[in-house]
This record gives sequence, structure tokens and C-alpha cells, in this order.
Amino acid sequence: MAGAGSGWESPRDIDGARVIERIGGPPWWARPAVLGPLVVLLVVAAVAASRLSPAAAPSPPAASPSASAPSSAVAVGTAAVPTVGPPPSPSVSAPRPATATFRVPLPYPDPQTVEPAAVTADAIWILDGGQRHLVRIDLASGRVTSVIATEPGLLAASDDEVWLLAAAGPVAGGTTLWRADPATGRLVAAAFLPPAAGVAAGLGAVWAAGEDGVLRKLDPRTGRVLASPPLRATSVLVACGGLWAYRIAAPSHWQRLDPVTLQVLEDVPAADAPNMAEVAGGCWTMLGTNGGGSGPIDVQLARLEPGHGIVERSPRLDRRVQATDDGFWTWTVDGAIQRLDPATGAGVGPVWQLPAQDVATSGVQSPDWRLLTAGGSLWLLNGAELVRYEIPAS
Repeated sequence: MAGAGSGWESPRDIDGARVIERIGGPPWWARPAVLGPLVVLLVVAAVAASRLSPAAAPSPPAASPSASAPSSAVAVGTAAVPTVGPPPSPSVSAPRPATATFRVPLPYPDPQTVEPAAVTADAIWILDGGQRHLVRIDLASGRVTSVIATEPGLLAASDDEVWLLAAAGPVAGGTTLWRADPATGRLVAAAFLPPAAGVAAGLGAVWAAGEDGVLRKLDPRTGRVLASPPLRATSVLVACGGLWAYRIAAPSHWQRLDPVTLQVLEDVPAADAPNMAEVAGGCWTMLGTNGGGSGPIDVQLARLEPGHGIVERSPRLDRRVQATDDGFWTWTVDGAIQRLDPATGAGVGPVWQLPAQDVATSGVQSPDWRLLTAGGSLWLLNGAELVRYEIPAS
């Protein structure tokens, strides 16, 4: 053994390994042969842990405009704010301002009244001035081409003909069916009828729903009544290639009729405001209540098939809906509109913000404006003017 004060003994073999032990010195883990490598190992482990820890991970650098990630812009007011990644869902994106391409002042404006209107292939017809003037507005030029004095009434149109059922006639309380010349707007008397509540044109005839509950089928050339079944209809509509009579008796419903025999082919439920639209080759109507007056909003869109009634329904909607000839739009009191997918009830395409001057309203439940589709464009009719926007109709 070495000197007694050295504290070290001679090396010895343990299981074939050379081991040195210190007698009376520090513990084994504090000896230089062990402590040095142990310190190195702890340092390496600490560095590795810091690199793997999420809390210590550095924040990724902000994306620059030149980054390869796709970008889009969301309109906010009149400024475009760039965003990174895919555009947000239309239902949550900021509305796009709707730009007017035509503004047609009505000859006899009344800001709180939306007058009846009808659409032909080349014009929009409006009963203006307390429904005492029939106004024709050319779709191509956006100009008023004729103004004809008349009596208040109801309008109906096919592709090339316009009909006016006016509350006047040779018999007190009766109505007169007038045919408007498509080119000049001049009115020609066609028939004298009992008081009527609705009128439609198409399928080779003019149809008048009388207040007496009788639906009258008239020859469009002679005005002669061809048939008059007592259907108790309060309105009539030619849509989706068929003839429909509307009955408001609870529950409200449509009756699809054979246009030749006028036999009732089927009954289907209807909304409190009757309407239909042809969308993507299907015929859709609205069910429930649309928030008219002070009532609740509880709307469903339903697809109809001849002979099978309702074959598909959307989820229930808590948004107000307007129908045009070719689709459905949600709307808000301040004029935000969006096209609806009738099958899913989801918004389609952008949310459009109509100019505030166009959508001023006197009540929160019923707007003083109406959407129309004509000539492949979306139009708005209020009590003062007719406006066309740069918004595709479909």
C-alpha cells in the first residue's frame, strides 16, 4: 500500500476491470474520474431539453408579402385588408360594397311604398304613383320608355306579355283585365271580371283568382273565360313549369293544378308569403314564417317534385329570406344580402352590403325595398328608384 496519508490504495482487479478506490476520501460520485463525465452529461441533457421544450421554442417569423403562402383580401369599408391563407367563409367575411350600375328615378316616388312590379324579357314594369301609372323601364338602357295612366291593381307577366288587373270596370266593385303593349306600354281592355285577388300569366292563358274563390282561366287573345272552377284560391302563380293556386286557409298551402282540366293534382304546404323559385333545375318554395310584422322567424326551404310533393328540406333558418324568380337571398335590416343554397340553407358567395340610401326602411320587420332579378342582374326596387347592381343574379 502507498503511504498512509495518501488515502489511495493500489489498483486491484474486480471482474477483470482496473478499479481505484479512495479510502476515507469523498464519495465515489464526487471523484474526478466520475464527476467530470457526469457534469458533461448533465450539460448536454440540459441543452437538449431546452431545444425540445415548446415553451422555449422561438416564435416563427411573421409572414412577409413575398412569402409563398397564398393571400387574399377582405373588404372592410372601402379598404382592402390583406390576409394570409385561404379566404374566410362568406358567412363570416366582411360584406363587399355593392356598386350600382343603373339608378332609375321613379316618375312618382313614394319612399315608404314598394309598388307592384313584373319582369319580361326586355323590361321591368312598375305600378308607380299609388299604382296609378304603369311605368316601363328598358333593361338594356335603364331608361323609362313609357308612362301610362291607369287604375290601381295587380301585375302579371310572361316572357313577352304584361297584364294588369285593375280595380275598375263597368260594374261597381269589378275589375278590368288589361293587356299592355310590350313595346309602347299602351293598355288594351281584354275582359271585365268580378273582384280579383291575384293574377298570373303563362301556359297559354291568363289566370285570375277571384275574391269569390273562383279561379278563372282566360284566353289571352280574346279575354273569354275558358274555365272557372271554385277552388277558393286567394292567389295564383305560374312557376317551375306548372300552375299553382295558393290557399291561405290554415295551414297555408299550394295546390298544383292541371292547366287543361284545372283538376287539383296535389297539395303542398306553403309559407305565410307565397313564392316559388327555380334553382339549379329544381322547384323550391318557402315554408314557415318569415318574420313579417312582429312574428318570429322560422323559415325552411323545400324542394317540390310533381306528384311527390316535398322531397327535400333545408335546415330551419333564423334569417329573413327574400325570393326572386331564380333563387333565395337572406337580408338584414341594414341591407346585407347573400344568396342561399336552398338545400343546405348555407350562404353562397360573398355577403353584399347595399348602399344605405337604397335600403332605408320605416320598420325593422318589413323592408321598404324588394329584390328583383332581370336580364341576368340583381335589381332593387324601393319607393323612389329602381337600382341595378354589379351582382350576378345567379
